Amino acid sequence: MKKNVIFVLAVFILFLLPFLILSGHFKNTLKGMVIGTSLHTLDINVSNIALHSSRILETEYNLFSSSVQKNITLKDISDLLKKKRKEILRGYAVYDLNGRVLLKDERQQIDSEISKKLLSALNEIKMPVGYVEYPKDMPPVLTMAQRISSYNVVWRCDLGYLIVDVMKLVDRFSGVFYIVDNDYNVIYDSLHDYLFSSVTIPQPVKNIIENLVKNLKPSY
Repeated sequence: MKKNVIFVLAVFILFLLPFLILSGHFKNTLKGMVIGTSLHTLDINVSNIALHSSRILETEYNLFSSSVQKNITLKDISDLLKKKRKEILRGYAVYDLNGRVLLKDERQQIDSEISKKLLSALNEIKMPVGYVEYPKDMPPVLTMAQRISSYNVVWRCDLGYLIVDVMKLVDRFSGVFYIVDNDYNVIYDSLHDYLFSSVTIPQPVKNIIENLVKNLKPSY
């Protein structure tokens, strides 16, 4: 009798084993599909936000994207600056190639040390350069320098406009989103409405970004 029970039990286990293996495989496959789908959705969301942010930076913060002309005059530059959004533009100065100030916003001054550093970098690499400040009493501020014809233009922009616009988009998605500068300081953190001081991103996120830059990958 015992041998019959053991035999039946052994047959039952052997019969059930393939189904247990298939069940475990299906469970792991389903789990992998869920994780894969979640990561794919997150990648799409991040890409959409990155594209949207780039578009805002290009259209609202790159003040001279459509006016890099050899014959542009100082008056043309002045007119272009006056047309920009007042909630974005926080001061400007126009220099000749020798560093002499030709035009500046008297109401909102640009830090002279930052201007010197940007103009020095601009003269060296001949490409637009920027620097992000983190004031304690307002959202981060982007100061840019660009050569336009025979002039060097420095302007200061409030990044609050960008942050508010991105916040509206991020509200539709789940997850934590950051916008960071080249030194890994946080410009925008979806967990907070505003950041009024310089904060760096968590080390694991920094490691991911460094890996992307190192391997020239658009996403992780």
